[in-house]
Amino acid sequence: KPEKLRGYSIVEVKAVQDEQRTIEGWATTPKPDRVRDIIVAEGVKSLADIPLFMHHDSRSIVGRTVLGAATRKGVPFKASLPFVTEAGKLRDEIEYAWQTVKYRLITGVSVGFRPVWEKAEQMADGGWKFPECEVIELSLVPVPMNAEAVITQFRSLDAARSNAARSALLQIIKSEG
Repeated sequence: KPEKLRGYSIVEVKAVQDEQRTIEGWATTPKPDRVRDIIVAEGVKSLADIPLFMHHDSRSIVGRTVLGAATRKGVPFKASLPFVTEAGKLRDEIEYAWQTVKYRLITGVSVGFRPVWEKAEQMADGGWKFPECEVIELSLVPVPMNAEAVITQFRSLDAARSNAARSALLQIIKSEG
């Protein structure tokens, strides 16, 4: 039994904010994943703030994530990616991550977790049911294991500013015309 496992989800994006970059969605749901494993939402524990990685690569941390309270639909999350102004590898990695979400090239997320094996149950179909686990990271991935773990929104402060500026400009044009 591996010490750390991964569970994957799909991301549904509803909005984008470029400067204040936030992503929201479902980190995990009660639906069996592609290898028939189930993470029981009510048994998920995590630190208040966990890292957001690209592809489960701890060398590619692109943001921070907060998991919400478990619901019957699963465990929601809210992640933020910083707006880095200094040139360098960090800015490049975060820009790459943000663009893959913004342009819907990545729509999935995955949890890296440590199950409480003493409470895990192997199911008849070969999958495992994890009534308790600790989620230690969330990752952006192109192919999620759990097809329902999705990004439901992404927002950026720049997009909001652009929309506000566009609206103000239209008002000026209308008033002058």
